[in-house]
Amino acid sequence: MTCVTTLPRRADTADTADEASDGREHDGYHLGPSAAERARLLVQRDVLAPETAWLLDRLAPEVGGQVVDVGCGPLGILPELAARVGPTGRVVGLDRDRVMLSDAGHNLIARGLDEVELVVGDAMATGLPGDTFDLAHVRLLLVNVRHPETVLAELVRIVRPGGTVAVQEVDWICWQCQPPHPAWEALRNVMWRWWDLKGLDPYLGRQLPTMLRDAGLEDVASMAHTGLDVATDPYQGLLVQFARHFHDELVAADLIGAHRLDLLIESVESHLADPRTTVIRALCVQAWGRKPA
Repeated sequence: MTCVTTLPRRADTADTADEASDGREHDGYHLGPSAAERARLLVQRDVLAPETAWLLDRLAPEVGGQVVDVGCGPLGILPELAARVGPTGRVVGLDRDRVMLSDAGHNLIARGLDEVELVVGDAMATGLPGDTFDLAHVRLLLVNVRHPETVLAELVRIVRPGGTVAVQEVDWICWQCQPPHPAWEALRNVMWRWWDLKGLDPYLGRQLPTMLRDAGLEDVASMAHTGLDVATDPYQGLLVQFARHFHDELVAADLIGAHRLDLLIESVESHLADPRTTVIRALCVQAWGRKPA
């Protein structure tokens, strides 16, 4: 049966991880582990399922291989990894938050995947043994930490020589609505300023190939995907979700007044409710590379 394990932090990385955590919330994820956020992450995994399938088709993890999803949240891509490596493989899901992993355990059991290992660990210092995994994967985690290069270094450490590190990240470059609306632009600008204030970069996706090469990986490749959402699609209102989630923090940080923020949210919601309005999603940028043998 699926169980949650806590691994000790490696002594040689403890100081680095503590120093790097200065830009994160106490729970390690600045969107938090609320029930609403855990539900959003499950919707997100369904929205990004085609992109994940595309990536795994190219990486082609072997049956019987060892794979890890770092920052898996309430499910991540653990079912997809389990399907690729089969019953003789080893699948590990790692997350810093026990509430996320508790949900992951229930969701895995509901899918008949009770052999997946769930581990409490920091992505910057996982406690997992080095030179072990055939594939280490992370999705939409680097955008939530101040020092993404530290996470990449840890992923490189835990994969075996010849193994693969794969990253899926966001880039807001094309996150727009059609027809355009000034309230959308204003609200997105406020959210960008909030990410920037926390030392985070929602335009990180374009940097991934360089970051993987700088981490020492070879044969680096990349691809970018996007999609179009209408009023009936679950991700069309993501900008409004973020604005509501951080409403009080945005006001407290003096980025916008409460009345102005409420008006922007109301205006964007009204625009998105029009069946003629389409939202172009932020890019999902995928990059992967091989650890030198």
